[in-house]
Amino acid sequence: MTENDGSIVESNDFIKLMNSWTIPRLAGSPGSYKIVELVKEDFKTFDFQFTEQTFSVFKSDTSFRQPWKFLVMAILFSGFLLLFWFAFWWSLLAILFIGIYATRLKKFPRCSEICSKRIEKISNSEEKVGFKQSNLIYRKKPKKERKCSILLLAHHDSKSQTFPTMIRVYTAFTLVIVFLIIAVLYVFCVVLEIFGITQHLWLRPLTFILGWVNVAVFLILSANRISNKSLGALDDASGIYVLWKTAKLLENVSLENCEVWLVITGAEEIGQIGAADFIIKFKAELDPKTTFAINFEMIGLKNNPLSAIKSYSFPYKHQISPFLFPLTKKLSYELEIDLKGWYLPIGAHTDGHLFRKEGFKAIDFVVKKAGKYTHLPKDTFDLIDPKLINDQARVNVALIQELDKIF
Repeated sequence: MTENDGSIVESNDFIKLMNSWTIPRLAGSPGSYKIVELVKEDFKTFDFQFTEQTFSVFKSDTSFRQPWKFLVMAILFSGFLLLFWFAFWWSLLAILFIGIYATRLKKFPRCSEICSKRIEKISNSEEKVGFKQSNLIYRKKPKKERKCSILLLAHHDSKSQTFPTMIRVYTAFTLVIVFLIIAVLYVFCVVLEIFGITQHLWLRPLTFILGWVNVAVFLILSANRISNKSLGALDDASGIYVLWKTAKLLENVSLENCEVWLVITGAEEIGQIGAADFIIKFKAELDPKTTFAINFEMIGLKNNPLSAIKSYSFPYKHQISPFLFPLTKKLSYELEIDLKGWYLPIGAHTDGHLFRKEGFKAIDFVVKKAGKYTHLPKDTFDLIDPKLINDQARVNVALIQELDKIF
């Protein structure tokens, strides 16, 4: 077979599988069960030990009520602004109510909370099951004693929303920035009122105006509705294809001490439920010191290099993969594959982030610009360059082999 013939076969595999997998598949919908059967069929040729982990999604699990919470915040904040302008000291009481409600608004609790709350729900007989979902788990055993575990993660569910991922991230970031500015200005207003300085010139009107900006942002977020219209090519059929391609390249690779897991989670888009259930079941078997979680979302966007999230959080940047990112960067350079790191300030969590918070070394491969298309009907596989998927799989195999040498 010539090199050109190999490219044709690769392209045919890509088109066949992506045509099959890119269906609307919101967790709990018929598509969410169909994708599981399709992926099981397409992965069964690989010499991996297979386990299907079925788990319950409880009615209290889903994030479908999130828009209503933002609407309530808009109403509460409007009330605060009216009190701030017309009855200043009563606005302190409004702040108390907003603070209490905001603790319930948290969209992304600490990941350890996700798992602990999951355990509570599983043991609570009063929790009502909404529907069932599955994680698909494939394990390639090493030749000798297992000394490390490498988890390659992707999720099989999808969802659509009113606004794409990138818009929601920037909107949430704007909300946080404006809110911090308002908080500082409000403290100044309180201090001036205490000293009897009631004419604040521009300070009070500015706080009032910025407050209504935040109300507008809350209303925008409340309009972000979840539905089942996206084909989910970039998010996250691309991740499943990365795992499929990596498994194919690993067929002729012998590993001495590293066990490779391919973990395709369900219900990621409604609260990382599948990943949390996986951690609960297998954490005792996986030593955080020798387990490496490599998560793939939104991979292979045309005309963009391979990308990984290098730092996270606001206002302080945190290097989130201080071991895996430099190592992957070095291996990519040796393979003459371009790899970029980028900073995600706020607004999105991943299965990789969940594993990292649970104490595992983890890295997330995500193309930043793909956020313009994800969670929309236009997230189709013609956006993806299969060569970039192949490059990602080659980097994966190099990383797996390097970790096998280290251990």
